[in-house]
Amino acid sequence: MQWTADSKVRRWVETHPYLADVALKPYLFVINDMKNHTTVSALLDPHLIELVLKLGEGTFSAKTASKDLLALVPSDAIKVFEELRIRLLAQPDLVKKPDIFEGVTAFVETIPAFEARYLDLLEDLPMARIASWAVGGHDQAVRTETGKARLAAIIQKWGKSNNPRLSHFAAKSSTLKKGH
Repeated sequence: MQWTADSKVRRWVETHPYLADVALKPYLFVINDMKNHTTVSALLDPHLIELVLKLGEGTFSAKTASKDLLALVPSDAIKVFEELRIRLLAQPDLVKKPDIFEGVTAFVETIPAFEARYLDLLEDLPMARIASWAVGGHDQAVRTETGKARLAAIIQKWGKSNNPRLSHFAAKSSTLKKGH
C-alpha cells in the first residue's frame, strides 16, 4: 500500500484511539453527500451565492430577484439553477413546500429557457417524499405546449405513486385537466 510509505500518514494511523473496529461507512457517506451538495456552490462567485440565497428565502424574496436573474449571462444562469436544484433535492423534508422551490419557480418564470430543466427537476423529486404542493403552481413556469404535455405526464405518474400525500391530489389534478 502506497500510504504506508508516508511517515505522516503512518503516524496518524498509529494515534489513539484506534478506529480499526469502528464502522466509518456512515461518516464517509455524510462527507460524500456534503461534498456533492457543495460542489457547485464552491464554484459560484459571491454575487451568485447571494442570488441563490435570495431565491431560497421564499416567495417575496424570490419575486424580487427577477432583475438580478435577467442580468445573468447564460453560463451563470446555469450555475444558479443547478445550485438551486441541488439545494432543493437535498432538502430533508419535502412534505411541506420548501421555500427554495419558490425560488426555482421564480427563476423559470423569469428565464423561460429553463422550462425543460424545471421539468427534469420535477421528475427528479423523490415521489415518496413529496406531497400535494408539488402538483400545482407550475402555470407561470411551464408555458409551452410541449412543457404542459410533459408536466401532465409527470403529474399522471405521480397519481399512480404509492404516496397517498401525492397520488390523491395528482390523480385529481389529472382528471380535472382532462375535463372529467
